[in-house]
Amino acid sequence: MRIFSDPDFQDFRSVCGLMNDYVTAESFIDWDWDGRVQKIGRHYRAFKRTSNHWKGNVGGFQAKLEEIPITQEMKRWVDECSLAFGGLDILGLDFVHSKEDGKFYILELNDTAIGLFHDVEEEDLQHLRELVVVRMSASETVVESNEEQCVESELKNAYDEIAALRLQLQEAESKVEALEKSLAESKAEEMKPKRW
Repeated sequence: MRIFSDPDFQDFRSVCGLMNDYVTAESFIDWDWDGRVQKIGRHYRAFKRTSNHWKGNVGGFQAKLEEIPITQEMKRWVDECSLAFGGLDILGLDFVHSKEDGKFYILELNDTAIGLFHDVEEEDLQHLRELVVVRMSASETVVESNEEQCVESELKNAYDEIAALRLQLQEAESKVEALEKSLAESKAEEMKPKRW
């Protein structure tokens, strides 16, 4: 939803207050085109979409989609993003190009649900097939080393638990010392002769 004024936002906010859903708000970027950088294994593509509607991704509007040359900056974006969540072999990074300042603003990171551009779909499906074969072949040799890694991981977790328990024990001992000191001071105070 696009909101143009503070009173509009207040109205929208009151409606949201009636729901149990999570809602976010962000500044509107007046864009002239939006895009996606796609990575499948070691294959990269970039796309540009222009639309006559402020929501470029809404169907039914006259939108033009074209493949564009990928820049080093775009490649760096997806290479950095591919490190997320333990590593992504397939991803799409969506962005808009601002009319006002000419900068790119990243909107979201998509994992395997990237959709494929019709003009190059067959080629991208081939890249996906090749990636699956490579990963499946690699997983056969990794199974043996995974067992060793699992044992090492369990051992590390056990050491971490021991360290956490030692900290808890130190805190408990400090608490006991403080209570014993407080009790001794209280008893010493009671033993003092009282003045009338």
